[in-house]
Amino acid sequence: MCENRTENEKTLIERMEYMIANERHTECPDYFAHINEFLTAAKQAGDLPAITLCYSLLAEYYYDYYDEKLFRHYLIEASKNMEDVRDKAPLAAAITYNMMGIDELNNGNLELALEYYMNVIDVSGENDRSRYIAMNNIALIYRTVDNHERCLENLKPARAYFAENNAIGNRIARLNCLFQYAECEYKRGNAGIIREILDEMKELDQNSPAFIQESHNLECAAMYYCLLTGDKPAMAAIMPKLLEKIRIIKNILDVAQDVTILGHEMLRHDLTEWVREIIETVEERILSSGAPASALEFLEFCICYYEQIGDVEATDRTILKYYDTVLDKNEVDKIKMRRNTDFYESLVQIKLHRNRIMRENLRLQTESTTDELTQLPNRRMLNMVAEKAFENAYNNQTLFGFEILDIDFFKQINDSYGHQYGDECLADIASAIRQLAAEDERIFAARYGGDEFCILYNNMTDEEIKATALKLRQDILDLKKPSPGSDVSEYLTISQGIRNSIPRMRNRPWDYMFTADDALYRVKNKKKGEILLLHSYKQDSEELSTFDD
Repeated sequence: MCENRTENEKTLIERMEYMIANERHTECPDYFAHINEFLTAAKQAGDLPAITLCYSLLAEYYYDYYDEKLFRHYLIEASKNMEDVRDKAPLAAAITYNMMGIDELNNGNLELALEYYMNVIDVSGENDRSRYIAMNNIALIYRTVDNHERCLENLKPARAYFAENNAIGNRIARLNCLFQYAECEYKRGNAGIIREILDEMKELDQNSPAFIQESHNLECAAMYYCLLTGDKPAMAAIMPKLLEKIRIIKNILDVAQDVTILGHEMLRHDLTEWVREIIETVEERILSSGAPASALEFLEFCICYYEQIGDVEATDRTILKYYDTVLDKNEVDKIKMRRNTDFYESLVQIKLHRNRIMRENLRLQTESTTDELTQLPNRRMLNMVAEKAFENAYNNQTLFGFEILDIDFFKQINDSYGHQYGDECLADIASAIRQLAAEDERIFAARYGGDEFCILYNNMTDEEIKATALKLRQDILDLKKPSPGSDVSEYLTISQGIRNSIPRMRNRPWDYMFTADDALYRVKNKKKGEILLLHSYKQDSEELSTFDD
């Protein structure tokens, strides 16, 4: 903002910046009134970026106070003109995309949530708060699928940012970030690191206003530490504080997943009496929250609890609730789609208009389904085919396999022989993959990007996939293309990560991609040039099936 300009010479958004910096994420009693005052002024001036920013702030406000109807209303209003204003009002875009991501995450749509969070990062600068809020939320996605390494990759920069930018508005986000960090370290069995995190959380809590001290994160993190150390007296002292904070929290969805995951861990330690208290404290609010995905996760946890204590009647009753909630979720999804039809249609019309008039070349490139260099289907086609193949596998309860492979030491290849040779390697590998797919109609292959390729296996057993993967590995070796810097072979090699299983209700193609990517990650870290097949996210390293000649 230009400080030498008078207040009247500044744009509405520039005048809003001071209010946002000082009142947003605080207990300022005038914050809501000030947003509406700016909204009135923005409408009178016809200032679309300022109007959109006001709508995004109102959506965020109503989410915090959990008025679902108004939250969704203002979120839709903020979204309508996003393509027009995202460059002029990046904060509006960041808040809107973040809220859309949170909404989709609460409804179990991980892939769409991740897309929205990536949009937040795209519109945010390196030092923007929104960027690190999005990374914190991306960590939530990896936490949901138990990929703790990727979760920590996103939490580390977020933790550093919030530690350096310790304004009141950042402290809740910092507490949440530290709690996620503690939970990841619990899964990794690192009690010492959790102890350090708890000290940081306690200092932050003690030096923060009362409304921040109401957060449940400190007590949840402390419970994880006690579970690792087996300190039951300390847990007994923590539980009343945790339950009280859960009772007074404004938006139950801010705590639903946290207590559900913590509850599962307490069940593992047979702390059923405390689990019962948690269920009694949150059950009614979670089930009436209007977020069926969160309710379903919670009900699964309740079923585990009742089965563990041997309460058959309660188990059956909860299973019926689960079934009813599935039906409710289907209805909510239909209502949501009907409510958003006009919004989606307007977005499509805007995009089509721009593509026809202003971006014809870009449209042709985007709409193309073939990667120019490799002549394989591109990522867009992969997404479409994967969705259909997954749906078919789920409906028929047949096996669905997803492989990600990349070239070992590809950077060294480019550095030594140049990118032209690197492109030649990509084209030759693509040719071998195309031949593989041509020989079996159950195989579909695409270029994912860079030196990564993806292969879908439709209703193929582990042994069939093993034979195919080994053949491809050998075909690449038989190319006898020099690979400088490789400690695997003098010739070009690939590493392959695969997931193969029958889809369950909560799986999506994205889940399979996550697992295949994790398998590839393990191969690259352990021994490049190998193949690793997993059957689930949670498969432990000692259960891995590595295929050797």
